[in-house]
Amino acid sequence: MRVRVAGRRVWFEGTGNPTLREEGDANDQQLADRLRELLVGWYGMPDSAKFRRRTLLAVVLVGHLLNQAFWGNPEGDPEILDEAVVLLDRYLLTP
Repeated sequence: MRVRVAGRRVWFEGTGNPTLREEGDANDQQLADRLRELLVGWYGMPDSAKFRRRTLLAVVLVGHLLNQAFWGNPEGDPEILDEAVVLLDRYLLTP
């Protein structure tokens, strides 16, 4: 998708279509819910409103970092990818 300029623009900048934005938000929420369920079940993290919000924020933030990591490098910028791992670890596994 990054080979074509128009594809790159849609992928990284979006189309401005509210329906696509809603679908993206719903996808983020679904991923955050599944991640939270795993962390609550396997790691004993609290099943609270605060942790639900924190999990959603982590998904959104890491999604942005991944976009940045692959923006100009098809292999991904290793430093940004390392930071994404640190963010997830510290943000989700620290009480």
